[in-house]
Amino acid sequence: MTNLKIITSTTRPGRAGIAIEKWIQVVTTLSMMPLAVQVNIPFFAKLIDENGVFQANEIILKSAEQTLEELKKWSDALKLMRKN
Repeated sequence: MTNLKIITSTTRPGRAGIAIEKWIQVVTTLSMMPLAVQVNIPFFAKLIDENGVFQANEIILKSAEQTLEELKKWSDALKLMRKN
């Protein structure tokens, strides 16, 4: 059975990159496709307002938009592969 699933991540810069590299090794073994695009959220604590709600800035929103576009492309392609 092939999984043919798409995987992406949301990270904060820094040591998270090491964990992502190890994570990619695991998901590729499971026939999952890790995307190179991801949503990076630097200084996330500074983006939490007085009500405790995360407030994304323009850079994060653009990154999320690009990630969703890439997910859509891969999703469409893998859907065809799953049918065969």
